[in-house]
Amino acid sequence: MRSYLNKITAGDIIIAGIIFLISSALIAHSFISPSGGTARIFIDNKLVDEVNLKTDNTYQYQGVVSPIIVEVSGGNLRVIDSGCPLRLCIKRGKISRLGESVVCLPNRFIAVISDGEESSVDGVTE
Repeated sequence: MRSYLNKITAGDIIIAGIIFLISSALIAHSFISPSGGTARIFIDNKLVDEVNLKTDNTYQYQGVVSPIIVEVSGGNLRVIDSGCPLRLCIKRGKISRLGESVVCLPNRFIAVISDGEESSVDGVTE
């Protein structure tokens, strides 16, 4: 064991320190980032609904290709069913933090978490 300790260099310590700082910053950001209160639902670039994340419910929207079923539970939103081929929107899982989104490209569906205040539509949803 003593021979292993002799092989640790200053570079090893610097790399370990950098990894520690980056991982600490990422963990801290996940705790600091506030939860949103509203999800804005867009289909085909049009705002079709604003969903309160504090009220558990299930919503169905007609996408361009197929219906999309969205579940709100415990302050989280997730797509639970969609007729799109890859089902990446379902694999995205739960979202709840400001700015997070779930997208279904074939259905032209976007759900974006916001703070519930009026804001202008950004370039992605415009």
